[in-house]
Amino acid sequence: MIDDGKDENTLFSGASTDTPRTLENTATFPLLRDVFDAMQDGAALYDEELRLVLCNDKYEQYLFPPGFHDRRPGQSATEQARAIIQSDFFIVPKEPDIKSMPDAISDLIRSYTDGLELKRSDGRYFAIVSKRTSLGGFLVTVNDITAEQQAKKSEKKRLDAVGALEEGFALWDENLKFVLCNDKYLDLQIPREEAPKPGESAYDFSRRLFKYFNAPEGTTIHEFAVGTVDRLKNYQEDMDFYRKDGATLRVAVKKTGLGGYLITLLDITEERNTEQKARNMLVDAIQALDEGLCLFDKDMKLVFANKAWANIFFRSHPIPDYGEMAGDILFELIEGDFYSLPEGVSKSEFMANIVDVISSYKKNLTLMTSDGRQLISSSHETELGGFLLSCRDVTEERNSNQRAQNLLLDAIESLDEGLCLYDKDMRFVAANKAWGDIYFRSRVPQIGEHAAEVMGHLIDRGFYTWPEGVTRDGFIGSVIKAIQSNTKGLALTTADGRHLIGSSHATEVGGYLLSCRDITKQVETEEELEKQRAIANQNEKLSALGELLAGVAHELNNPLSVVFGYAQMLQDKVDDPVINERIGLIGQSAERAAKIVKTFLAMARQRPTKIVAFSLNDAVSTALEVSSYSLKSNGTEVLTDLDKTIPFVDGDFDQLAQVFSNLIVNAGHAVKDLGDEGRLSIQSSFDTRSDVVIVKIKDNGPGIPEDIQARIFEPFFTTKDVGEGTGVGLAFSHRIIASHNGELSLHSINGCGATFSIKLPISTQTVPAAALTDEENAQYRSKSVLIVDDEEGVAQLIFDILSEQGLLVTKTTSPRTALGILESQTFDIILSDFKMPGMDGEHFFEALSVVAPECIERVGFITGDAMSENVRSFFLSSGRPYIEKPVLKDELFDLIEGLSAEYEEG
Repeated sequence: MIDDGKDENTLFSGASTDTPRTLENTATFPLLRDVFDAMQDGAALYDEELRLVLCNDKYEQYLFPPGFHDRRPGQSATEQARAIIQSDFFIVPKEPDIKSMPDAISDLIRSYTDGLELKRSDGRYFAIVSKRTSLGGFLVTVNDITAEQQAKKSEKKRLDAVGALEEGFALWDENLKFVLCNDKYLDLQIPREEAPKPGESAYDFSRRLFKYFNAPEGTTIHEFAVGTVDRLKNYQEDMDFYRKDGATLRVAVKKTGLGGYLITLLDITEERNTEQKARNMLVDAIQALDEGLCLFDKDMKLVFANKAWANIFFRSHPIPDYGEMAGDILFELIEGDFYSLPEGVSKSEFMANIVDVISSYKKNLTLMTSDGRQLISSSHETELGGFLLSCRDVTEERNSNQRAQNLLLDAIESLDEGLCLYDKDMRFVAANKAWGDIYFRSRVPQIGEHAAEVMGHLIDRGFYTWPEGVTRDGFIGSVIKAIQSNTKGLALTTADGRHLIGSSHATEVGGYLLSCRDITKQVETEEELEKQRAIANQNEKLSALGELLAGVAHELNNPLSVVFGYAQMLQDKVDDPVINERIGLIGQSAERAAKIVKTFLAMARQRPTKIVAFSLNDAVSTALEVSSYSLKSNGTEVLTDLDKTIPFVDGDFDQLAQVFSNLIVNAGHAVKDLGDEGRLSIQSSFDTRSDVVIVKIKDNGPGIPEDIQARIFEPFFTTKDVGEGTGVGLAFSHRIIASHNGELSLHSINGCGATFSIKLPISTQTVPAAALTDEENAQYRSKSVLIVDDEEGVAQLIFDILSEQGLLVTKTTSPRTALGILESQTFDIILSDFKMPGMDGEHFFEALSVVAPECIERVGFITGDAMSENVRSFFLSSGRPYIEKPVLKDELFDLIEGLSAEYEEG
């Protein structure tokens, strides 16, 4: 205590006088301030009325938010607590009520609490301890326990993980005092109410285990506990303990890093039962073997013998007892004349030989019994150093060898593959029937005849063909060398056109086994497969080209729709005939481009875009109109013989007209150098036998060389000069005809012109679809239409086309806006693009089924991406009609008509 001549009790007195005396006015204040500032923890001194006297920097740092000024001397702890809580600097529990928290904190300080924990909003934890001073005040200290809390959480997670283990787990310290365990550890050993307490010794715990586990008879509790502790101290693993209820526990002890003991328990009862069952099954299986087995230990004492061993050796001799020596058993068999000894070998020598066979683990020793049986015996070393003897009675097997050889020869004779055997000196031994059918139809070689002589006779009768420049003897020598080199897969060709494949194989006695197969049919099949592969490769090239063209065509769809659509609308609306004519030319050019785009898409899709029934004569006439200029300019004469009675075919008119145009243009190129002598004839006919319509386009040009005819349908292959052709016309034509289930073929002889033939099946339709009546046309054109297309130009085009026809049209470029409109307004027809940003046609259709389900049967689509798999799949599953961009006026009206008819039927 510091004696400064003043009443020390007044330092912490809350009494008010005329001249208040505070700690700052005393001489002890600087000393106390130094002491507080030097403390490791935050510290504050309050008087008996819980008013602040002084605090150090850490106290302020731990408890007060930055910029907090209400921590002046004389302020009450309750006021400070209220201000801190209201600043959200600490996380306050929901219970009790936050308003009562300041008073509760003050009460805790007065109760000298030891360990009030608070969590700050930044995640740090603090422990507050309150102590009463000797003068009646309160010393409050604050400690940062964030690291301890995190360690506790980590420890809890570890304990939770340990508790989830399937194994029992327990930790004992270096003195074998209990620390902790999981529930599984207790469940496997002892009722939970008898669980060890922290600090309990392993010896005491083992004494309690005594009544639950089996121990050798006569073992005391003390002996059981001491033995258990000794095993733990030695860190033994894979110890088995047996509970009195029949369960088996596998115990393992490991040393911890701090010298303690980690004990794990695993219930292996089921495993042990399974092992015992497996052992019983193994013994049963060994007993069921036809092969005799006999086991001796490392001291040559009998351990086990199965029934087959007893049946082989002890039919007329007593079965030995387990533990009997191998030498004694063998001696009894030899003395009892069980074996038939080799001539000149004594019994003692024979016995020594048998013992040597067993001890040196020899295999496949042949022994004869006195009753004429033949035995094959072997000795095998066991993992424990014992001897496992195996024995088979091969009497029947040996007697059947000759029968097996006869069967083998019969099987060889029945083989389709030819086999021929020569000895090591290349002299003929034998051949099977298949070899004779291939080689020896007129002369069978003599046994002992040399291979060179056999080959000579075959050559003399014209059997072989061989490369030019090779002599007779040279050819024979090369074949002989191939045989002696054991050559495999030697290809030979006979004079009658057969293909042979031969191989030579070395025999065990140094001879040569020749094998030969007639692979003529295989070669023919492979040639056919090669042709099919070439066709498949060509189709793959066309498919890749189609994908490329489809992408290009898709990008052209929208601008072509706008150009062509407005050209159609402007036609005949301008008074100036010249401008009107040029508008018509714009429309015709755009229409031509649009049709080409659709043709590309149809070819890439490998199926027609619009299938109708029509006459191929009309498609030919259209193609002639398109291609006639180049023919006339060259002076080419065009002859047509079109059968007006041919049936209709099902197909896409524009695509097939494009095919004929390509073929006509190609023919024009072929005869352009002939001038007025050039001839092009086109003929159509109907083949009643195969129900196909045939169109032939023939020219009198130079023809197509035979060596390139197989390649003319490949993409980018062309015989034209650079700049005159791209090599895609015939490839596209082939694809289109194939997609119509037809056939495009070529017949050409070099110098005699070329003829392309198109064959298409006749139509399955009976009557073309009838056009709408004027009344029906007027009725559908009075419908209301909603247009949804993210392309402003396309949306405006469709809007203008339909508005001009009297339809009530609303347009939007956003499918989400369209859904908002449909929530309050109903339309007779809804036309939607498919590929739109944010929401494609499929999701728009799904959303529409929720927003306006009555309208889903009124939806049609206008798409520029019908090639995509997901788009095609949607149209197939939903059944909704669609047209493809570029938008053609007639196709748009057809779509409107179809939707209107479907709406009326619904």
